[in-house]
Amino acid sequence: MNKYLECIKDCDEAIKIDPAFPKSYFRKAKALVSLNSLEEAKVCLVEAIKHEPENATLHEMLKDISEEIEQDNVLPPDHPERKRFQNLLDWMQKGGSDFSKLKLRYYSDNYRGVHAQQNIKNGETVLFVPLHQIITLEMAYKTPIGKLMYEKGLRQRLISPKHSFLGAYLLQERKKA
Repeated sequence: MNKYLECIKDCDEAIKIDPAFPKSYFRKAKALVSLNSLEEAKVCLVEAIKHEPENATLHEMLKDISEEIEQDNVLPPDHPERKRFQNLLDWMQKGGSDFSKLKLRYYSDNYRGVHAQQNIKNGETVLFVPLHQIITLEMAYKTPIGKLMYEKGLRQRLISPKHSFLGAYLLQERKKA
């Protein structure tokens, strides 16, 4: 992430020196795309095209970014589903998770998917979640609610949707907070 921020800073300096040099805007746009700042990248490309209107690469990248922005905005920013997942992502990030190479895309109110935000190299870590943020079924069994559910013979009925025990764990944790 730091290399992209450095690149943006360098490009800003280059733009100050020569505001008509389209390559500075192009490189800044590429760095912004890597940071998922698509709207800012679009602004840079529009400016680059003003200085080099015949450059097909600039037009193609602008088209791709515009389509990406459109696809990412199927749900408005204030939609409850988007807010709910943003809360989860914020919590994960604050806890040390790294998912900077991934993004969540919403297709409709109840349909979403995880996409690569950039090219991922062979062997590269795509998602890191620290152990303290991982909730397991075994952890749920150890909570008072989980123990009670297990003792009452609900384990077999509820094991299929593991979410029941995990839900119980989360309720227990919420009660603690």
